[in-house]
Amino acid sequence: AFDGLSNMASVTIPDSVTYIGSKAFADTGLQSLTLPSGLTELGYSILSGNTAVKTVTVPGAVTSMDYSYDSNGVFSNSAVESVIFEEGITSIGAYCCNKAASLKHVTLPGSLARIGNNAFANTILEELNIPEGVSAFGRELLWGNTAITSLTIPSSVQSGEGVLRGSKVAELTFAEGTTDIPNRFCADA
Repeated sequence: AFDGLSNMASVTIPDSVTYIGSKAFADTGLQSLTLPSGLTELGYSILSGNTAVKTVTVPGAVTSMDYSYDSNGVFSNSAVESVIFEEGITSIGAYCCNKAASLKHVTLPGSLARIGNNAFANTILEELNIPEGVSAFGRELLWGNTAITSLTIPSSVQSGEGVLRGSKVAELTFAEGTTDIPNRFCADA
């Protein structure tokens, strides 16, 4: 939509907007981005090439996060350093923050139940606090991340294969109350 408008410094989006398409604000000069509370769907690489937006809050109404054939998710190839997923979000899409090379911090809501494949791959996240209630994990959650060396998996875990493949996690803790560790959870790590 506004791809390549490097002089565009601000945008006002009404709460009536429910969909923001892929690369909507790619290569723009946006200084900040406030996503509307009525938003339900996000395309991939919405801030690709933008170097100024550092923090984004994803509204709790979002139910769909798209990704491309080449593994680009919502915040791929952006300079975003912090993503706050609001309460209400139940699933973080595959590749959501993959290739967000400056991403240091994420806040995950208690409503979260699923984290997709490579959701936080190729980032510099310093820690990942996974809330109790997350039951499904995609593959290669932290592929390429070298900063996180310890991780606690909530007792709600039910599925996930190759979750730690390609990461540097050296200390893994399953929370008290865990009853099942899925087949191949740590396979190929």
